[in-house]
Amino acid sequence: MRTQAKQPKFSELRTTKTGTAGEEIVKEILEQKGYKVYAPTNDSSFPIDFVVMKEDNAGVNFAGLVDSKCYPRCHSYERTGIDKRDFDVYCGLLKFLPVTLIFIDGFERMAYALPLALEHSKATFGNGKAWFELDAMTPLCRLTATDLKAINCYLSPHYVTTKKFFL
Repeated sequence: MRTQAKQPKFSELRTTKTGTAGEEIVKEILEQKGYKVYAPTNDSSFPIDFVVMKEDNAGVNFAGLVDSKCYPRCHSYERTGIDKRDFDVYCGLLKFLPVTLIFIDGFERMAYALPLALEHSKATFGNGKAWFELDAMTPLCRLTATDLKAINCYLSPHYVTTKKFFL
């Protein structure tokens, strides 16, 4: 009788660990910008990583949804992409609150944002992806050496001739 190998928990997967490190970086960036950040607390996958709010003396003046993406931009074009299925989910969520994607990009060594409430009409589609040009992104900050180590930044040889977009 054969025994099945124990399936790792979602939180134990390599890609989940990288994503979790990226989420921590995004959370820190958002908090430094004055947002209150709320995140799911159980070991599952969710369509968004954070619900964020900003307050002033009159109360809450902004609420939105944020999802972090922790991977480098496309090596052959000045763009980055997400799965088309995720894009469709985000567009559905836009009916309720604005959605912002924050990319943690090890190649560019940058964190940059794309507010879908403003930019989703500029997406192009191909190979199961929704693509966004880097010039539509809002640079947030440079990633530190500690950030790059946390996301275990490995770049394939395809990036050898790629020029940085964010100088």
